[in-house]
Amino acid sequence: MAYFRGNAEVTLDDLRAVLPFVLHDKLQPDLQAPAFDDPEREALRTDRVSWIRDLFDTACRQYDAAGLDDDDPVGDVLAELARGLDGVDERTVRERLARIEGLLGRWGRTAKLHGDVYEDALALKYAHQRYSSYLEWLRWSGA
Repeated sequence: MAYFRGNAEVTLDDLRAVLPFVLHDKLQPDLQAPAFDDPEREALRTDRVSWIRDLFDTACRQYDAAGLDDDDPVGDVLAELARGLDGVDERTVRERLARIEGLLGRWGRTAKLHGDVYEDALALKYAHQRYSSYLEWLRWSGA
């Protein structure tokens, strides 16, 4: 789509244009959902392309509202983990584990695990498991 629009790179607008057609047969709306009771959204019951585009637009607004472009602690944790564990000492592993536990603890006190928070919690659980296993290996190997 980007190529045909004369762009060298794919933009969010290109994704927004194509996504409804890619997901058209994969997503089924719950036509009884209260979201469709709003007169402005009632047409989305029958127009699945517009409904999927509306879902995408809503997700983008929520992403922007969360400010994840500027402050994404889960992304930071995963990027740090992606750089690898070779040469990371025990003190650093403990600091990283504490940061992960702090994030999860904060969410446990302030938010329900809906959508993006649930996915982020699973990602942090994965990172915690990797760091914990590495810490055990460090102790075992005497490194």
